Amino acid sequence: MVVGPQDSGKTTVCKLLVNYAVRQNRSPVFVDLDVEQNSLCIPGSIAATLVERPASIEEGFSKKFPLVYSYGNAKDDVGLANPLENSSLYKVLVSNMAKAIKSRFEKTENEANKRAKKAGVIINTYGSVRDEGYNQLKHIAEEFDVDVILVLGHERTYNSLAKDLNDAGKDVKVISLPKSNGCVERVIGKGKEEYGRIQEASKSIKEYFYGLQLDKNKFELFPHRFDIKFHDLKDKVFKIGAPQLPDSCMPIGYKADDSQTKAVAVSLTPKELVHHLLAVSYAKDKDKLLDTNVAGFIVVTEVNMKESKISVLSPQDKPLPKDTLLLLSDIKYIDFNIERKQLRVNL
Repeated sequence: MVVGPQDSGKTTVCKLLVNYAVRQNRSPVFVDLDVEQNSLCIPGSIAATLVERPASIEEGFSKKFPLVYSYGNAKDDVGLANPLENSSLYKVLVSNMAKAIKSRFEKTENEANKRAKKAGVIINTYGSVRDEGYNQLKHIAEEFDVDVILVLGHERTYNSLAKDLNDAGKDVKVISLPKSNGCVERVIGKGKEEYGRIQEASKSIKEYFYGLQLDKNKFELFPHRFDIKFHDLKDKVFKIGAPQLPDSCMPIGYKADDSQTKAVAVSLTPKELVHHLLAVSYAKDKDKLLDTNVAGFIVVTEVNMKESKISVLSPQDKPLPKDTLLLLSDIKYIDFNIERKQLRVNL
């Protein structure tokens, strides 16, 4: 497991470790738990994939058939996914990811699973190392049965993890490494032109739908645009996390944290949906949304209240799979290609 503050080079170290393992004829599982800048899927998610070939410079790791769980909670002021916004949900998803990977390791009749179990797991983490962020790191280490932790450029976290894990009787080797001199801290300018992390998050979402940009006006993929009627979405759009109430206002036996992992129905209005990402879940029941990974993502480009329909951008053509449940994300993406076309039509 690789930990450290933001912009300390965690993802780069993970890529080096994974590439080295592959070149030694091993097939490790790479798990990216950084919901802000996920290297395997779009922002707002956690993902894992079996790596059988080195990551290319342009494309990174192969993103075919990753195991993905949608987190989707973001900070209101900047719109970036942040695990501290709903730590209860984040920990549940981490536990589900660990459980799913361990379950596959047990299916040793599959040669790929057998190779993956032998090679092990390399985990990238989010760049929060204090308070609840630190508690999340300990939770990840426990759920994945981590035996080696690399701490980049943060002596305090190194000392705390070494002490806490030793006191808990965990056989974990904690190693401190300096932050690479090539790491540059990115800046978010509130109220100004936003760049750095926000630009990278938007670029990642665009690549999910359009693929790599081949030249000025040509992309690798061609996403589909289609409409979905309101009646086809009835009781099918949810968000994880209800407004948090004090424990004294909760039913007997419930805690305030319970509301943070509850599936709540979403109103089909422009305010709630326009430009938001929706995760397409494999779950068939809302009570299974937390435990089930997602098939992919779509983005709502328009909500037409007059015609009772929404327009979406999707990697796959219509229709959506039957009985699909959708998870609303706080993450937004504005497709300027569609916005410009709509503007020309209106003019």
